[in-house]
Amino acid sequence: MKKYVRNGMIICALSPLIAYYLHFMVGTASNLVFMTLSSATGNSAVAYLGYMGGIEMVPAWTIAVNVTVLIYLAYRWETDKKKGEEP
Repeated sequence: MKKYVRNGMIICALSPLIAYYLHFMVGTASNLVFMTLSSATGNSAVAYLGYMGGIEMVPAWTIAVNVTVLIYLAYRWETDKKKGEEP
């Protein structure tokens, strides 16, 4: 297996874990901002918008992208392997 394919697969395998932690860091920061705005304006709907603003979908997006990249890398590895076998 070529080095760039192996490194790409390792990065794709680790990135859901990275996205998991990033999800909570971004979620915590946005929650802090929207809770502050909610208390400043006296409108509780602002806090709800901050919580439901799509942050929960970050891991799902990352996993979808990773699966796509892994399929591409596997395809590229197979085509490189076939090129090496041809005379």
